[in-house]
Amino acid sequence: MTAASRPSPSRVPSSRSLMYVLMMFVVSATLLSMTMLDISPFMNEHLPKYHIRAETVASTGIKTKSRGILICLFDAMIPMTVSLIQELRTLGYTDVIQLYHCNGELSSISERMLHDVDSNIEIVDGCVEMQALGKLRHQDVNGYRSFWLKPLALVHTRLDEVILMDADDLVFQNPSRLFDVPGYIFNPYSNNDMQSMTDPEERAKQLLDQVPAFVSKRRTRSKALNKAEDDTDPLGFWPQECLVNRGSEPMRPQDVAAIRVRIKNAVAAAVTQQRLMQHAS
Repeated sequence: MTAASRPSPSRVPSSRSLMYVLMMFVVSATLLSMTMLDISPFMNEHLPKYHIRAETVASTGIKTKSRGILICLFDAMIPMTVSLIQELRTLGYTDVIQLYHCNGELSSISERMLHDVDSNIEIVDGCVEMQALGKLRHQDVNGYRSFWLKPLALVHTRLDEVILMDADDLVFQNPSRLFDVPGYIFNPYSNNDMQSMTDPEERAKQLLDQVPAFVSKRRTRSKALNKAEDDTDPLGFWPQECLVNRGSEPMRPQDVAAIRVRIKNAVAAAVTQQRLMQHAS
């Protein structure tokens, strides 16, 4: 019986070498599977539901005309939004209502309440979808949880004609009639003739007549906020938005003059803008 010869120590693979070989095999198998498998369905799963209007038209060649109301909101605004939707439907408004929020500002409960009250709505996380489209950086997303969500929503919406409303707006007539009123039409994405001001002088006069003569003495902020002074007021925060039990004082002459100059300049700029857009069309 002869003893089997043992291999020399230099020819025995070490455990470290075996580990390297195993790692290379795993990496190679992974790369091979990625090149051979079609993973596009999984990649497309979280792509945005809506797209920027201009890019959609450019890619499909199809230009449709759609109308709707757009409201920006978050969880605390759900009661006002629900009541506004109900009021709009009662007044006969039938088009879609888009509800924009930013980076998960609406809870699942809020979304369920909105869907329960109306079926012809679209809830859109504009910030997340703009980020997915590469139009918004991650570090800038939460900065649009403010007034700036409104212009973002106008850029992002799939609608061609939009009425932008606040959740606390009071509506007394069906707002859809505004889509056909020349004085309110301004939509560079549609084939309008851009005659949004049929009589600039009359429009300027209307605006100048609306310049207030008195303002609230306690009106020190631009929007309603709950603060200590409001908690003791049975009327809540509404006095911040009107002159109920708050007193008033005359506007300073220099402020009135500045507002009037601003109105005249704005009307003149609007006339120039319309003329330039007419020549370009």
